[in-house]
Amino acid sequence: MAVSSHPRAQGRAGSPSNAALLQMVATVGLTLALHPRMGLSGSACALSAALVLRLALLARFFRRLSGARRTSVWRVRRADMALLDQALAVGLPWRLGRKPA
Repeated sequence: MAVSSHPRAQGRAGSPSNAALLQMVATVGLTLALHPRMGLSGSACALSAALVLRLALLARFFRRLSGARRTSVWRVRRADMALLDQALAVGLPWRLGRKPA
């Protein structure tokens, strides 16, 4: 994940670790609160909420270190989609046991 690797490259490796720790605490706390009432759906909601929390924290750390604007962090650009397409074309066939063309 590019958002979590940027702080490491800037010598701030603790930021992604802090986000992961807060995600774990949120997952456990929300699971303990929601699972008895909602069952497996409550656990899934707890995990989803904790993942959104981690993404928001990582984006905040990235913005603070890079000086990027909020809209530029969340906007998907044409170049981003081209990189994703290239990565899927190279990586996915290997995972399926086929060599790329």
